[in-house]
Amino acid sequence: MNASSVVYLSTARKVTDTGELRVMQELGAALRRVPPKPVGIASCTGYLQQDAARLLAWTTAVRALEHLRDSLFTAPGREPEMLGLWRESLACACFARVLAIETQSNASLLTVAGLLQRAVDLVSLRALAAAEQASGQKLEGLVMHELATARDEELECRVISHWALSLPLGALLRGWRIEQPAGSRPIDVRVLMLAQALAAEIVHGSAATPSLVEAAAVDLELSMALVEKGRSASPDIQALLKLLAP
Repeated sequence: MNASSVVYLSTARKVTDTGELRVMQELGAALRRVPPKPVGIASCTGYLQQDAARLLAWTTAVRALEHLRDSLFTAPGREPEMLGLWRESLACACFARVLAIETQSNASLLTVAGLLQRAVDLVSLRALAAAEQASGQKLEGLVMHELATARDEELECRVISHWALSLPLGALLRGWRIEQPAGSRPIDVRVLMLAQALAAEIVHGSAATPSLVEAAAVDLELSMALVEKGRSASPDIQALLKLLAP
């Protein structure tokens, strides 16, 4: 979702509802403003190098993660959607670390990539919430679906640049969104994508696609032993989610 796609959708759909049009105009303006780089990403990444079980009893780590949640994962009026993003991101970061250790990958890099895997969606949702507040209207239905599914390379590049993310981290955040054969993906990207599937499994529960994780592992050419290693961490990660994202 970016300012250009918002203008395109407004024109292509011939939006005539004045309330909806005003939200779209406000959204286009809001998407031109990337929020400041969040404070605490580095410290939270450091804390997340510990097992979820230890984090549950580590007050300093819990407070740091709560601060990151409350400062970055916030969108007044869109709280349920943002809570979902936070839950997925926190779970993905935890799973990414577990899988990284098992595959001898860069655990710190994959942890922060898991935490920021939906950074573009997060920034878009914040912009939408700001636009809806400014206009006094709320977008629903088809236009919301179209905006949510629009791939936004421009905003992606601006977020990576504005937040001064490292080249390896930027490559990871772009890599999982790009359609390409599994065999041609770097191992770090494949590990991140498996972590995303494991996160979806515990965040969405029965609503998740059956055998989602197994299908992802096959497609990504990763072993079922790695899947089981990830799942062995699920109870403690679920407990951490219950504490930080009830």
